[in-house]
Amino acid sequence: MKLQRVAELVFKLKYEHNYGDVHILKEYRAELEKLNRDVFGKFGTFRLPINPRLEATSLDVEKCKYVECPVSF
Repeated sequence: MKLQRVAELVFKLKYEHNYGDVHILKEYRAELEKLNRDVFGKFGTFRLPINPRLEATSLDVEKCKYVECPVSF
């Protein structure tokens, strides 16, 4: 899944490359913008996995956050 790839990128930048939070956020948002353009934009609308009754047209990248998790991939 595409979002899984973004999560793995954040993990690698943080724990394998020791990037700081500012740089990680920049890379994270750039990847989400690519998803909006290349994936979600092509669908028109898509159902949210957490609640399939809801539909969306794109990600609001500026409001997206990542949360550090102690579990590794």
